[in-house]
Amino acid sequence: MKFFKKTVFILLIIAAVGSLPIFFNFFWVIRGYLDPDLVSRGMDNYRNRSSRFLIGEIRSFSPYNSHVAMKVLVERKDREAVEAIAELLKSGNSQRRADAAKALASIGDQRAIEPLLELQKKGRTSSDYLISMEALSALHYEKIYPEILQMVKDGYHVSWAIDMLENFGNNSETQVVLKNIAQNNPQEYVRTKAKNTLDRINKDVSGRQMRL
Repeated sequence: MKFFKKTVFILLIIAAVGSLPIFFNFFWVIRGYLDPDLVSRGMDNYRNRSSRFLIGEIRSFSPYNSHVAMKVLVERKDREAVEAIAELLKSGNSQRRADAAKALASIGDQRAIEPLLELQKKGRTSSDYLISMEALSALHYEKIYPEILQMVKDGYHVSWAIDMLENFGNNSETQVVLKNIAQNNPQEYVRTKAKNTLDRINKDVSGRQMRL
């Protein structure tokens, strides 16, 4: 009987510890909703801290500390943080994985490509597929370009695919694809987005030509 009680007690402790990340995430979501300036104040407090300290905070058990530290490092475009942020791509929390992918894209270090590819290889059935594809396109990883075209062809999250195409900038194939979406996609907001994206790309090209 004593053995049974001890076993139950240990299992309850394990269950409680395992639920802590869920509790912390829920707690910070509620706090963020009640106090929209919470993250901004946290960033103000962290801006004078060293990169070494902030990288340590990325690995913090607290989702809030990790999130705020990562935002400050992204603001600095601190390449020293790439490996620590990439570790979050393995997090069991989908939001932390998404935040990490966006952070890596913003910093723009090519070392992020391999860990992002691990997410992308999960395929379309994974919620990580789109965030990894978007981040890889922001890093101008050209090997995913054909897959973006396939997304358009399959009608798979075409709105996301438009953003990815824009990340690669101007080329003749992108022009043709965007024109086709703008004319033929069944969804009006997608057609409008494709047209606006095409206009931005052309405007950017014209601006560069005028500066030459």
